[in-house]
Amino acid sequence: MSKHALTYGLLAGLIVVALNLIIYLINPMLLASWGLIFLMVPIMFVLLLVLGFNIRKAEGGYLTFGKGFVSVFVAGLIISVFSTIYSIVLFQVIDPTLSERLVEEMFDKMLGFIERFDVPTDEIEGEFDKAIEKAADQFSVSSQLMGIFSSAFWWAIGSLIVAAIVKKNPPVDEVIETV
Repeated sequence: MSKHALTYGLLAGLIVVALNLIIYLINPMLLASWGLIFLMVPIMFVLLLVLGFNIRKAEGGYLTFGKGFVSVFVAGLIISVFSTIYSIVLFQVIDPTLSERLVEEMFDKMLGFIERFDVPTDEIEGEFDKAIEKAADQFSVSSQLMGIFSSAFWWAIGSLIVAAIVKKNPPVDEVIETV
């Protein structure tokens, strides 16, 4: 890992927080949108690719698979930490009622989807109440902190893919000369 991974991780973390803040300011209920999630995944992958190529460039144009993986993974973890801190501040300090509104919005959408299949709502009410309770818990500080660990798995997968794309070993004659 290099200082470049830390630098780019900090920069990317700030970018992700800024994007989330813009989304919140536009319409907080967008945070409950599946479309946003499907939009953010490719954006995050492109961000990882840019990080990987920038780290390779900063390292002199060469980056081994292993060093690329570690560098991008560390940058991803920094993004997770920034994002988690932002989420905790958002849901606990800035807008403490947002989590309740988001859960309500998500379940209203889900209920509308279920009703399209003519499932009687009295059959699912008990399960719905349990699901609402569980969904509300995802906004607690402890659940958000635990999210860093679960996101590490996804950062690892993304980092493996990015490292395979951005790796560029130095030519063999350069390696021999430095030995």
